[in-house]
Amino acid sequence: MRNNQPVTQHEHLVPEGTTIISETDLKGVITYVNDDFLKISGFSENELMGKAHNIVRHPDMPEAGFADLWQTLKQGQSWTGLVKNRCKNGDFYWVHAFASPKRENGKIVGYISVRTKPTRAQVKTAEELYRRIREGKAKGIRLNRGRVEPTGIRSIPYKLADLSVQARILIEITINAVILALIAYFAFSLAEDTDCKTACKTFQGPGEKSVEKFPPQVVYCPAFSRRILECYQWTSLPKSEDFIL
Repeated sequence: MRNNQPVTQHEHLVPEGTTIISETDLKGVITYVNDDFLKISGFSENELMGKAHNIVRHPDMPEAGFADLWQTLKQGQSWTGLVKNRCKNGDFYWVHAFASPKRENGKIVGYISVRTKPTRAQVKTAEELYRRIREGKAKGIRLNRGRVEPTGIRSIPYKLADLSVQARILIEITINAVILALIAYFAFSLAEDTDCKTACKTFQGPGEKSVEKFPPQVVYCPAFSRRILECYQWTSLPKSEDFIL
């Protein structure tokens, strides 16, 4: 990762109402900057045009943050997050950045970034998070599209939220179908269990009643023989020819 030096501990606060805009090509080379970008960064337009956008990257920004940014943009999605940038003289400024692919005729031809002034609370949270990431202490979390998300099984709700509307509808239909199938299965099992218990109560003992006296649903109950054992714990059963199972 590019390490721009030197740096100072002096912060430039982004003025209220400032909108910093820049555009790049697919390789991250600057193709446009507005006046607010020039004022806050201290660079001239000639110094920026045709240069890689990481010319303003501050070394305090973790590599994982920019990796997440570029991965998101290359997937055709937008990215939002806090970014610490370096001024030409080594000072720094914080921005709330929104980056998105730039499309022409449905094809991605570059990227555009719009940055505004963040709140001090946002800056404080980002400083602590990025410090933990740089020091390798950010266990159990990751950056995704600029958001802080948990890893492992706790990340499932976030992954579902990132799915397209069509994918979420398909998953919902599938889940509903599974639920209905389970309901039908347990309903059938309950009906079967009820019939078999009725058979157990009706049947008094081995050989005392003929199978013809059982109702058809009992005679052909798949679980009839095992239910008899469960209900009466018999040690012996009637001859096999007494049952039409």
